[in-house]
Amino acid sequence: MTDNQQNTAGLAAMEAPLSPPRSDSPVDSNSVDSNSLSTAPLSIRQLALLHPRERLLVPPTNWTPRHLEVLRCSFSEPAPAPATALAGKPQGGDYLRHEMERWVWRSPSGRSDTVRDLIGGAFTSQRNIGFYFHQRQVQILTCDLLFCKVDESFDQTLKDNPDALPPIVAAYVDLHQIDSARMEHFGVFKISRYRPMRRRLLCLNKLKKAKSTNHLHDPYIAALLIAIAQDDMHFARDLSAISSWTVR
Repeated sequence: MTDNQQNTAGLAAMEAPLSPPRSDSPVDSNSVDSNSLSTAPLSIRQLALLHPRERLLVPPTNWTPRHLEVLRCSFSEPAPAPATALAGKPQGGDYLRHEMERWVWRSPSGRSDTVRDLIGGAFTSQRNIGFYFHQRQVQILTCDLLFCKVDESFDQTLKDNPDALPPIVAAYVDLHQIDSARMEHFGVFKISRYRPMRRRLLCLNKLKKAKSTNHLHDPYIAALLIAIAQDDMHFARDLSAISSWTVR
């Protein structure tokens, strides 16, 4: 992909997901009222105009902690484990960790398979999700998606609408999967000792900037949540005629 194509894809990725309904008239950075910044949500284009010296219009794998600040994204702390547990049986995170260490130690794809095996009985699973702009897929984000299983009547609806799926109830992504997606995007896997040192350092520096010091607050997760919201909105729009469905 050329630099122009990457910039176009980056603009598409960054402009739409959080944009509120707005008129077709162009936006001037001088016309943005500073008093409204604390109340009205701004589109990505408006935010980019307010920060012209920063490179914000980039694909999701390029997002940095600075994007979270500009977009005003925040993360809640993980929910604590239950106070009580059944004696003699591994519970919650300990059980999941035990299974991962037992069957698929140090294998990101194996850990992903284990998660789906452990909780997949109640859900339908699917790998990866697209990040869209104006009905065009900008980038595929690595993850495992879980959907509720539905009754036979809704199964028929899915057959009539092959692109439709129930709302996403959960998504799983491994830290190593995020790192691999970024390294592939920045061309780290293609770096060799025969390449100029300057280019090698440039790729590694871009990768370092995109990483978060707190893995639970990774910008990739914010992009993933936006993609899930896009998918759920697509589902609600395409199946608006269905008033209800039964979850198995």
